This record gives sequence, C-alpha cells and structure tokens, in this order.
Amino acid sequence: AEEKLTFENDNIPKELARQARGSFRDGLSLFDQVISLSPSNNITEETLYMSLGMADSKSVINMLTAIILKDKNKVRDIFARVIHDNIDFKNFSMQILSKLYDIICCVNEASQIEEEEFQIEVLSKVSLTELMWIYESLFKDLDWSFKTFEPQKATSFVFMKTALREMILTQNNQALDVKKKIAKPELKVE
Repeated sequence: AEEKLTFENDNIPKELARQARGSFRDGLSLFDQVISLSPSNNITEETLYMSLGMADSKSVINMLTAIILKDKNKVRDIFARVIHDNIDFKNFSMQILSKLYDIICCVNEASQIEEEEFQIEVLSKVSLTELMWIYESLFKDLDWSFKTFEPQKATSFVFMKTALREMILTQNNQALDVKKKIAKPELKVE
C-alpha cells in the first residue's frame, strides 16, 4: 500500500509466496524481480509469470485437462508451445504438480470440488484415486526426467505417458498399425 502497488488478482501474491517456499528473503527478491518488469504499479499475472519464467495459469489448466482427458497429442503440443515460449519446463512441471495437488485437496469426500478455475466436466471424467495416481506418477517420473541426459525430451515423454495411462494400466499392448509413408514424386518445373 505504501508503494502504491496493486495486484490484478489475489492469485498473484499467493503465487509469489508459494514460489518463495517459506523464505521471506526469497519472497522479497522475487517480488523485486516482478516489480522491475512491471510497466505500471499494477502487477499482472502476465508480468508475474514472465518475470519468474513460468507458464500462465491457462497453459497449466490446458495441460492438466489434456492429461485427464488422455489426449497425448494435445499434451505434446502444449509442452512444445511451452518450450517455444521459452518457459522453463521444470518450472512448468512444478506448476502442473502444484495445481494438481490443489485440485486433489479441493475435492471433498462427496466428490464435490471447491475449485472454481477447473472445469467440472473435465473432472467428472476422472476419479479421485486416479487423480492421486496421476500426481504420484508425475512426481516420481518427473524426478527421473530431470536427471536424464535429455531432460526436456524425457519430461515431454513423462507427460505423454501419463496421458496414455489407461493403455499402460490395462496392459493394452496392441501392436502399432504402422504404414510406410509413400514419398510423392517431385514436380519438375520447366
């Protein structure tokens, strides 16, 4: 208030606190970083995410939606866009885990969710135990992916594998129906 700074929404200070992970000094440092990139005294989500190398909340929700709906191609495309936008894929992965944890905590015993940001229709396609399995699987597999020789590819693989969980869990080992791509003859221009 003394600095006459405002926030676009209440999520911004909460996200800053979450990123500081309990460290007051880190919180101030992150806040200074956000302020330095803010063109005005109103801190926006875009400024927050850009300054911290994070994906916007829509990208996180879209990725979780694609994982829950088992859409491997959409998962791959979202991850590729995150990389293209120069967002740190480790930060993005942590955002996915954090949002998924929040969703799991918001589901009560009657399978009602208090989370307004996530689409109810999407969550109606998955059980609480499946959400918990997704969280645990991502947590373990992302730890592995960050330590590999090619962490970016391994992380993309982890997200796609999680989207294909039904095939893996039911051991649907159906052979791929692969056909050789026929090369088109080159057109000669005279």
